[in-house]
Amino acid sequence: MLNLSSCLQLTNTALEKLEELAQLEALTLENCIKLTDDGVGHLERLEMLQALSLSGCKEITAYGL
Repeated sequence: MLNLSSCLQLTNTALEKLEELAQLEALTLENCIKLTDDGVGHLERLEMLQALSLSGCKEITAYGL
């Protein structure tokens, strides 16, 4: 599990780097206000990811999920 909640400077570029964590099963990104739908798209490559929490990420819409 990786918890990056409330990392206010976390960007879509950072999510692109998470692609390298192939074994990641749970990710919490609550209140990361700079993340957008484009950034969430990078998480598609995390095939082992079973749990994702995006509460408070106001720029992420249903389209991004």
